[in-house]
Amino acid sequence: MGCARRSTRYRTQRLEDAVNAIAEHTAEDDEGALRCYRHPNTPTRLRCNRCERPICTQCAIPTSVGLRCPECARGPVPVMYQADSATVARAIVGGLVVALGVGVAWGLLNMLGLGPRPAYDWGFWFSLILGFGVAESVSFLAKRRRGPTLQAIAIVCVLLGFAISRVTIGVRLLGTFDAARLPNLLQGIQPPTLLVTALFVGLACLVAWRRFR
Repeated sequence: MGCARRSTRYRTQRLEDAVNAIAEHTAEDDEGALRCYRHPNTPTRLRCNRCERPICTQCAIPTSVGLRCPECARGPVPVMYQADSATVARAIVGGLVVALGVGVAWGLLNMLGLGPRPAYDWGFWFSLILGFGVAESVSFLAKRRRGPTLQAIAIVCVLLGFAISRVTIGVRLLGTFDAARLPNLLQGIQPPTLLVTALFVGLACLVAWRRFR
């Protein structure tokens, strides 16, 4: 075990020495030198041994197989985090369908038979249904992929579903959609209620975000 560690340190040291030697040579004569793809003003004679892009001494990362750029040193992206355009399109459609369905249901059933000021607010449960429903539908249609793109899709769909629920409530109370009168309805909502609603929506977004980490 100790020999293996010493061998690894020795190879790493040799690579760093090679980088320093080339850097000194570049500093002496940079005429016709390449430019680092991440630092265009930095001349270099180094290339990534995988993608062959020019890299400077700041970007060069010594590995067991030679010098590599930061992207190649990290290795390939796992399949789980790869989503092509078709997968993303399916995820968007699935998320929008669930957001529309749950949003309308939330707006209609949250106060069903209870009048404009219900004795019990079902928003917590509908927020969970919205968060988990969007997350699972997007995940299923994306073939269980993960990543920031799917996170963004799920969160946007959750917010859209909440917006649809508010519009549905406004239409139910007014009998028709009148954007000019919606602010008057919101004026009657007390700050604690707004805070609780914001927490509900944040919870739904958190569910969607964690599903695609």
